[in-house]
Amino acid sequence: MATTGYNYKIDLIANCIFIKHYGSITFDSLRERSNDTGAHPDHRPGLNRVLDLTGCSIEIDPAGIRAVAGYIKEQSALRGTYTEILIVDSALAFGFGRVISGLLDEDFVRYLILYADAPNLGADVKKALSLGNDYLFPDFLAIR
Repeated sequence: MATTGYNYKIDLIANCIFIKHYGSITFDSLRERSNDTGAHPDHRPGLNRVLDLTGCSIEIDPAGIRAVAGYIKEQSALRGTYTEILIVDSALAFGFGRVISGLLDEDFVRYLILYADAPNLGADVKKALSLGNDYLFPDFLAIR
């Protein structure tokens, strides 16, 4: 298993890109992943996103947080309207998500932050994405 970087899967039937980050989360790592996934031939506007940040360290200072939010805003014309769900396992990751969500335009992004140990995590994600109860998430995610 990777110790840094990310893994992802675009599922067009689910209308979602599922992403698992590993290691340190920095502005550069987020931008690299966004550019990489955005270049995938199946990427399209309106794809929902599930980002699993469990086990990651958040290494972004306040200026970096503003840069992340600014980058997301710049990309909004390409992304369309979508739901983004962060799966976290620490108060720092939760706080990072809250600050980012506060800087975004809710007309484009519906932002949800869920703890990985939530008892109904899988059902909550499926409901938020309008997925059927029998949907199976990619194995690399912390969702069961």
